[in-house]
Amino acid sequence: MKIKSTLILLVVCSQLHAQQEYKTDSLINDFRYFIEKLEETHPDPYSKYGGRPMFRRSAEVTERWMRYDSISTKEQLASYISTFLVPLHDGHTLVANPNSEPSNNKEMLCAPIKFKVLDDRLFVRAIDNRMNELVGSRLLEVEGVEIDDLVIRMASKYPAENNAGMYLNASWNLRNKQTLEYCIGKELSDSLHITLLDTQKNKVHLAFPFLTQDVLRAMKYENYESQLDLPTKNISYSFIGNDTKTMYFRTSTMNSKDNIEFEYKNGMSTFADDLSHCYFVNNAMQPDNVEEAIAKLPSFSEEFRKMLIEMQKHKCQNLIIDLRGNGGGWFPIAAPTLYQMWGNDYLGKNMGTAQCILISPLYIEKLNTTLEDFNASNGSNFRFGDYAFIESQDVTINDEVAESIIMSNRMMSSSKDVLLKQKGIPVYTPKNVFVVTDAQTFSAAFHYAFYL
Repeated sequence: MKIKSTLILLVVCSQLHAQQEYKTDSLINDFRYFIEKLEETHPDPYSKYGGRPMFRRSAEVTERWMRYDSISTKEQLASYISTFLVPLHDGHTLVANPNSEPSNNKEMLCAPIKFKVLDDRLFVRAIDNRMNELVGSRLLEVEGVEIDDLVIRMASKYPAENNAGMYLNASWNLRNKQTLEYCIGKELSDSLHITLLDTQKNKVHLAFPFLTQDVLRAMKYENYESQLDLPTKNISYSFIGNDTKTMYFRTSTMNSKDNIEFEYKNGMSTFADDLSHCYFVNNAMQPDNVEEAIAKLPSFSEEFRKMLIEMQKHKCQNLIIDLRGNGGGWFPIAAPTLYQMWGNDYLGKNMGTAQCILISPLYIEKLNTTLEDFNASNGSNFRFGDYAFIESQDVTINDEVAESIIMSNRMMSSSKDVLLKQKGIPVYTPKNVFVVTDAQTFSAAFHYAFYL
């Protein structure tokens, strides 16, 4: 199995007031700018469209529809870009939807029910607490359309990388009246009609009124709750149950003190957003002082090492690593944990992975460097438009090679001195490592699952 790591291209709409009107020609120029940056930055924007001519034809057709519809808002522009990106099947290439009211000043209407993806199926995750017995029921139909068919229809509007992404998009959007009307192709009544298969294998037909966001926020939902007392905080761990036979480790994001420090020291443009995201995921107030904010963050590798020492103390053989809902971040912060569990056996192993990087101005800007400095530090002679290919291979490990890998950007830790002291010996190696994922396990978190 090979993993192709693509360059992230995130185009964010301008921070202007919602529903501000623009000239159609201006928005089409913005679309052309997006296409220009996509071609300049993405390692392969053409193949999924059928080649470069078909890619350009798809862009031209999109322009025609934009002009035909006389689009005049950034919300409409974002919608057209999202639809254009569907064939690319790349979850890293997207346009951020403007944070505003729906078009035409309509209030967003949604049904009071929420869904969760399990094994390419949709189940009721949350519902009006007067119907709590239906939590866990499987969704079969929406407005008379079988769910698998509806998921495919939604995939024509919302970009997704794979089946899990398609069903995840559906779980978020199929309760939305406007989205459903677009995908089903007809105007709906004031209620959402669905068919469920309950936990007793009985078909249940229900109608849920479409409600405004204010009303939905005031409702009380019945949610599925685990019977296990597991930690929910990001980068946290504990033994399961009343004994010490199984350790549970939870991480909600692949961002931690380790990469935030690196981004800050290197002046990277991603720093501020990643720092804020860490505090959001940890449900904590971010200090105004940057150094203080970084210092208070947990280190992925430091917490993992503490956990392994605790496991060793109790001779615990089983480790569960929970990556559910983890949308990714930086895989290098997880690499030290593999070294902590397997030592030099990990450093020398060929994981069968491959990476392709397109050397572009945006990539160099993201690294906060120049092409000249990039080439000097990598011993390369790249020009813009060149590709860098990196493939995993078996490595003969000695002390010098091991130190070089640990000190490189391949491993990211706030405590590299502690890693060096291992001298290739694992901190502790559990007998069994179980990895739990779901449809939201993405990018760096998926890489971590693969490596484990």
